[in-house]
Amino acid sequence: MRESSIESKFRDEVKEVGGMAYKFVSPGNAGVPDRVVILQGGKSGFVELKRPGEKTTPLQKVQIRKILATGCYATVLDNKKDIDRVIWEIEAWNPGKAPDKITELEQRGMI
Repeated sequence: MRESSIESKFRDEVKEVGGMAYKFVSPGNAGVPDRVVILQGGKSGFVELKRPGEKTTPLQKVQIRKILATGCYATVLDNKKDIDRVIWEIEAWNPGKAPDKITELEQRGMI
C-alpha cells in the first residue's frame, strides 16, 4: 500500500466528518507532519503519513515531539484501519494526554 493511498483516504474521511485536512508545507522547517487537520468544535491536529512499515526520519521525530510538547495533537498514521481512531483522537484531544501519546508513539517506534 502506498502512502498516497492512505493520505487520500484520510483526507476523504476527514471531509466526511465536516473537517479539513490541509497539506502542510513549511519552508525552512523540514520534517513537519504531512497534514494539518481541523475539525468541528475547534479541534485540530498534525498527522504524519507513512506507508505500512515505514518509519519516521530523525527530523520528523523531533518535529512531532515539539508539537506534542506544546500540548497539540500529533501522530503518525501508517495504515487505513487506524483512520477512524486518529480522527476520534483529534476530536477527543486534551493537552494533558500529550505524555501518553509520546509513550504510545515511542512504543510503536515512530518517535
